[in-house]
Amino acid sequence: MEVQDKKESMINRIRNAGEDLGVGTREIGEEIARLASEGNPGELKKLFGVYKEWEISNRKKGMSPEQAEKQALKNFDLAAEQAGGDILEFYRKSVDYTPPEE
Repeated sequence: MEVQDKKESMINRIRNAGEDLGVGTREIGEEIARLASEGNPGELKKLFGVYKEWEISNRKKGMSPEQAEKQALKNFDLAAEQAGGDILEFYRKSVDYTPPEE
């Protein structure tokens, strides 16, 4: 139950965040890793969806919603990458993300 409460807590913290998200990259990476270890792509997709909505709602002036969504994908990709290769692969598959070729 404690793990469930922690996950909900992060989702709720993001939902209730103002301009300052209050959740760092490392903490997001840890949550992605936990969900990966549970094999829970649905919850990861839910967490990402809440974060994406926060990014869109708090986007910089002049940034389109589409640009904010791309930024959200990149930010979660970075958090997953820092957590490890298998976790990065799990994240990308869960949210159907392929980073653009550079």
